[in-house]
Amino acid sequence: MVTALKQSTATAITYTNCCGAFLIMKEFEVWTEGFAVTGQSSGAVFHGKVMAKSFDEACIKLLGSSLDKDESKPDGYRRNSKGNMCVWACGCYDNEDEARAYFG
Repeated sequence: MVTALKQSTATAITYTNCCGAFLIMKEFEVWTEGFAVTGQSSGAVFHGKVMAKSFDEACIKLLGSSLDKDESKPDGYRRNSKGNMCVWACGCYDNEDEARAYFG
């Protein structure tokens, strides 16, 4: 049995069998934090919503080749100190509040 659950701002699709429920996909928002460097600045940017199994997968689906690469990392992507994927060193977040925390 497949069910769609409405949760606050996200929709989740779960599969239920005799052993319980398993998350199949969830709707994620993808934001990048703002920046201020060398006389230029920008506030947080909303990139959209997408269904994915994880936040990392959501970032890859929406941002793809824009994500910072690091071939020395196991998954090939550069991450900030919080473990989030990055675009031009700006961390990716699943909510507006965290994305706007430093530079609005």
